[in-house]
Amino acid sequence: TLAPHEYDRELIVEVDNGGFYRSSFIQLDGEAEPAVHTVMFKALPAGAYEIRVTLKRSDGEMVHTAKGRVGP
Repeated sequence: TLAPHEYDRELIVEVDNGGFYRSSFIQLDGEAEPAVHTVMFKALPAGAYEIRVTLKRSDGEMVHTAKGRVGP
């Protein structure tokens, strides 16, 4: 989790396994936004995925990216 900041405007969540890609964009309302969001991707093909979560500020700056892997 990241503490909400007044300039936070978009949360970008991506899953990618090289043959399949999906993303979700969540509009944020700065400091009024909750610190935790839940994103579900339904009907993903089986396999290992890289997950990327990026926080975008109002000036367009990408300020934080977290990466991880899930799957077999």
